[in-house]
Amino acid sequence: MTIQPKSRLLRWAFAFATLTALSACGMSPRHDLVRGTKASAVEVIDAPKGALVVIDEKAVPVDSKGRALISVQDGWHDVDVMSGGDVVHHQRVFLQDGSHKIIDLVP
Repeated sequence: MTIQPKSRLLRWAFAFATLTALSACGMSPRHDLVRGTKASAVEVIDAPKGALVVIDEKAVPVDSKGRALISVQDGWHDVDVMSGGDVVHHQRVFLQDGSHKIIDLVP
């Protein structure tokens, strides 16, 4: 008995479809989300001498180089830089997974 070319093609198509379907029954790929353990932080640079950086009602004075580094929880934060009693800079930032936001106040 000879196999007709058309039926041979159908058998190959059926075998291919069956193997493809069976291969999908295996384990699905595993995806792991690894979050950083480092705390998120906001860094202000080039702030005026004597300025305060206020984040979430926590005031941190800048150092002699005009820098301040503040660790924060993940989420939204309002950052105010105050100098001489006035807000000289305001910015709302979102941090997560150990991100580090740098706010440069160079005029």
